[in-house]
Amino acid sequence: KMIDELSDFLRYSLLNNKVSDVPLKDELEAVQNYLTIEKIRFEDKLDVRFEVDAATQEFRVPGFLIHPLIENAIKHGMQTSALPLQIKMSAHSDNGSLRLEVANTGCWSSPSDNDLGHSKGTGTGLENVRQRLEQIYPGRHRFEVFERDGWVHAELDIHK
Repeated sequence: KMIDELSDFLRYSLLNNKVSDVPLKDELEAVQNYLTIEKIRFEDKLDVRFEVDAATQEFRVPGFLIHPLIENAIKHGMQTSALPLQIKMSAHSDNGSLRLEVANTGCWSSPSDNDLGHSKGTGTGLENVRQRLEQIYPGRHRFEVFERDGWVHAELDIHK
């Protein structure tokens, strides 16, 4: 099962590395392949839920836009959350706009927390997401990461 999921994930990355955008359904399928691998790795320590409106499936997004958010949710969530780590991925549309959210249980840890021993991240993944959004959707997006009620939220809106 892990080999199948890994091969699907790698196939997606190879086929879409030269494409500027992909349908959201393809991006979510790649994320699900990755999460299946992580679920095998972490077993019952990881609980993932998806809430995706059917209307969002064909919305075009940059390839590998969501992956760094999921990767961060697992990496930092496993360090700061009670187990099982819970991750929620949602996608909703409203008047031609797309709202994506990746949320996980745990605490927000910024790169500046490295000195305190709270994080091993550099912030590169989030910075790459910010830069890609600015290049592709200048003035037509919003991206925020924040902590509320024991959950870390990465929210992103793309406006047409």
